[in-house]
Amino acid sequence: MREGLWSAWCAVAAAAYDITTARGALSWITHHQRNGSLNVVQVAMGRGGGLGSMLQVFSKQIVTGMIVKGHSQRVNATGHFRWYTDNSGCGNSSFECWFEPLLSPEIAGTDDASLKMDLPLDMWLPLGTNASLPPFIANMDLSLEPTAVTASFEWFSAAQAFTFRPNTALRAAVRRIEAAFGFDGFPDIGVHIRRGDKGPKSRTVSTNDFLHAAACESDRIFARKKLPIVFVMTDSPEAARQTRAWAAKRPHMRLVMQMPKATWHVHGQALAIAGRSFSHEVRHNETEGLLVDLVFLARSTIIISLCTSQLARLANSIGHIAGRLETAVAIDSKEIPARDPWKYGTDEGWQQPNADPAYCGGQTT
Repeated sequence: MREGLWSAWCAVAAAAYDITTARGALSWITHHQRNGSLNVVQVAMGRGGGLGSMLQVFSKQIVTGMIVKGHSQRVNATGHFRWYTDNSGCGNSSFECWFEPLLSPEIAGTDDASLKMDLPLDMWLPLGTNASLPPFIANMDLSLEPTAVTASFEWFSAAQAFTFRPNTALRAAVRRIEAAFGFDGFPDIGVHIRRGDKGPKSRTVSTNDFLHAAACESDRIFARKKLPIVFVMTDSPEAARQTRAWAAKRPHMRLVMQMPKATWHVHGQALAIAGRSFSHEVRHNETEGLLVDLVFLARSTIIISLCTSQLARLANSIGHIAGRLETAVAIDSKEIPARDPWKYGTDEGWQQPNADPAYCGGQTT
């Protein structure tokens, strides 16, 4: 019975992503949150395990909160993402510690709030790229039940692109890392080396599996561009060490990687529990580093990760609607049919690694 359900879901999930529909949905959400019904639904944060899982569940709650039995409502955030944004560390409410307010610019109270709401894709596209949205569609079909709406990858990615707009402080943190590494903040390849606390099969994935796929893609890019930028985020100090040693042998690429944070050896729900023992300053700094990494991953042209990583799925989703993502490579490709479909309800277009030298453009090491 279970296999039959998965087969049916995979068959439905095969439809291609429609960026026109997604940007139309984003236009509707943006206009709706700024000018919509006076009725505001408070959406609680903090459900899920790790931060990626909490962001994913929150995204689904945002979509289902906006559309209920054919009627639209505005949504706002309440509560905390557990210890991650507790948030004496930034002196602000939990959600707005990192992200722009979900409601209208008048509530935001900042000079550039109107721009950030009107152009929610501006953070995800290089400077000079047209980040404008299609005209607002007043007669957007709201007759679908929430379960049907959330089954649309286009609506889901639109909700995520709008919801997770970095605020001024987080944008400044992103610019500091860009300046430190001397790059424009838009990697050719983004690699999320997660060592696998999600599922039994992903636990067997090694750091070398990620690096081998990154070598293949960087060799392929090198054929048409000098010094491709390879961005790596990891929760493992050992994986970081291996990555630096690997990159030192590959002079035809540039590595961008922050130092692993002090708490990154703890995963998921265990991290939320362990975090209670850390100071507010440590909580704030750790979260800032993770979210800066997430921005770079979402901006990458190629993403290499576990498809069971909720942070990578979020980056994949935003990369789709921004139109920058070309390929998403799942190192745990056997897990593609068995991801948590209730969080997305549709396929995100993950692919198996391709180690064919004819594809990679040379010997991968």
